Order: sequence, then C-alpha cells, then structure tokens
Amino acid sequence: MQDANPEQIESIVPLPEEFRNWKEERQFRRIAVRPSSSGPLKYQRAPICGHKVILEREPRHRNCQSCWFIFFNAHKELVEACDEVFKNFGEDGLKQIRPGKFTTNYLRFMSTVASWKKAADAAKETHGNETKADL
Repeated sequence: MQDANPEQIESIVPLPEEFRNWKEERQFRRIAVRPSSSGPLKYQRAPICGHKVILEREPRHRNCQSCWFIFFNAHKELVEACDEVFKNFGEDGLKQIRPGKFTTNYLRFMSTVASWKKAADAAKETHGNETKADL
C-alpha cells in the first residue's frame, strides 16, 4: 500500500505544533491515517435489522426504524435539545431545524418512549410495590 500525499493528510489531520521533528511528524501521520494494523475497522450491527451502525453519524438506512432508535438512544443530549425545541415551537419548529426523516423518526422515537413509560406506570399501579418471594 502506498503512503498518502502529505498535503492530503494535512487537510484531513492537522499537525499539532509540538511535532517539529520530521521523524515524529512522520510517525504521527502514520498513526493518524492508519489507526491500527489489525485490518479494516469493523462496525457494530443493529440487533434487529443487521445494518452496520456508526454511532457518531445518522443512520445510513434512512427508513430503518431500529437504526434510528439506536441512534437516538446513543445521543441523549440531542434528544433533550430536540425535546426542548418541540415543547417550545412544536413539530413545525423541529421541521425547520431538521426537516425530513430526522423529524419523522424523532417523533416515532418519542412516541415509543412515551408509550413504554405509560405502560410501565400502569403496570406499577396495578402491581404496586409487590415483589416475588425468594425461594
């Protein structure tokens, strides 16, 4: 495999100021471009649909509800910010910020969480604080 052009690498990974020596710079570039020598990076897969999941990005499969559910579960701060916008401005305010599939799947996610919470509260109300006796 041929090394990448230093100008290309510089545009991807900026060099910190503390690397003045060219040998250290070269070592840093190799680490930055190839994070491991163990082979290609393997992504996690969603348990229901089997799609590859990259938690830092929105789902590639835009119509997959399980991928979106995993994405929103992984990004609590994003959900809280969207919830604040939804409370103040409604669905139209959320669509102005993030139109399309994001808003649709966010609303699905929140309705699922709300229905689970409602079911848990109902179960708690009917069963109370009963616990199973240890056998």
